[in-house]
Amino acid sequence: MSNHKKILLLGASGALGNEINKLFKLNNNYEVICPPSSILNFKKLDSKKNLYQLIDKYKFDVIINCIGVFGDNTEKFADIINPNLRSNWEIINYFIINKYNKKIKIFFIGSSSYSGPRKNYMLYAASKSALNSLYKSAKEFFLNKKIDFYIKNPKPFKSKMTGFNNNKKFKNDASIIAKQIYKIIKK
Repeated sequence: MSNHKKILLLGASGALGNEINKLFKLNNNYEVICPPSSILNFKKLDSKKNLYQLIDKYKFDVIINCIGVFGDNTEKFADIINPNLRSNWEIINYFIINKYNKKIKIFFIGSSSYSGPRKNYMLYAASKSALNSLYKSAKEFFLNKKIDFYIKNPKPFKSKMTGFNNNKKFKNDASIIAKQIYKIIKK
């Protein structure tokens, strides 16, 4: 599999990560590495070290970060901010401090919540708003490098995480968003 494009897929056990993983499994041109949360859990400090070791070892062509926590105002600050924002920061920080001599595409998963207040989901909305700012800043910082950043800000979609699984109001599902990301990677 050494001639295949290598993809680091974070959060592959979630609805969106699972759908993305299914698409790439259908295409023999990709090798997808999906570390479990026991290795990469951004509530723990050792995740940064584990992430950096994975990137060093595999020299990925694509990184997709689907790690995310959806929560209401009862959640602890770090339990929302660390997975939704810090996990993305650590990816960017790796490329700030390390030389990486090959082209790479990096995908972040935001939310339509970044665009406005969410009275019952303040930390979640703030984390996604901050992620959009982080994405724009990273895109500018790495403008003349071989690193391409992308962000997908989907509207609420059906998943166990969001609790919208049986809600007919949300017509989007994770497979639609996964197909959009897959299409960009194949270019």
